[in-house]
Amino acid sequence: YSASWSQGATATPAMTVNTAAGAITTTSPALNPDGAWWFNLRTKDTAGNWTSTVYLGPFDIDTGAPSVNSSAPTNGQIDVAISDNAAAVFSEDMDAATINGANFYLEDASSAPVGASVSYNAGTRTATLNPNSDLSFSTTYTARHTSGIKDVAGNPLAPYNFTFTTA
Repeated sequence: YSASWSQGATATPAMTVNTAAGAITTTSPALNPDGAWWFNLRTKDTAGNWTSTVYLGPFDIDTGAPSVNSSAPTNGQIDVAISDNAAAVFSEDMDAATINGANFYLEDASSAPVGASVSYNAGTRTATLNPNSDLSFSTTYTARHTSGIKDVAGNPLAPYNFTFTTA
């Protein structure tokens, strides 16, 4: 058989066998850049005739780390209402199972954890941290995101923190 990878379902593998006789596996080159890739396959019958190309895909290649696009409150914001939640909007679809209280949490000014529930809205790519009770007045808090948060491809988020002060 002859196989290749391409970024569109139009490429035709060469009409030369690029695998050893009897091989059942082959290794592909690195697929750069990230994005949609198609696996293109042709086979040769016992009479030596090449088949039409079969295009399989797309396969989405994602090796880039996700990031936090925005947070609420914003980093350094003051006069935040004591009833407000903390939220972060991610740059790409995230693995909801990794967005939890161990990987997204709130600390007060003395680094004591603040009890809260964490949820993720996949439609808006937003993680929300909802404190179990109102926050204290005139207190600085830090929302922390760890590298345990991952995108759907398994790429970890670089640790990200934002700080705000209540009214």
